[in-house]
Amino acid sequence: PFTQLWHCEIKVKKPLGEHGLYGSGLVLINPPWRVPEQLSEQLPALASWLSQGVHTVRHQWLRGPQ
Repeated sequence: PFTQLWHCEIKVKKPLGEHGLYGSGLVLINPPWRVPEQLSEQLPALASWLSQGVHTVRHQWLRGPQ
């Protein structure tokens, strides 16, 4: 069983329709110590670097530490 569930997502361009790939995401089950914090710090820079205009970054605990 898992006790921690963390989600992160980046979008690197504005959706132009219903189909297409505009970003990527991860769900980490029982993530290693400090990985969520490290990704939270690094994802904005990655999204900016990959950006094709507008970019967004989201991350949240779905279960576990808040």
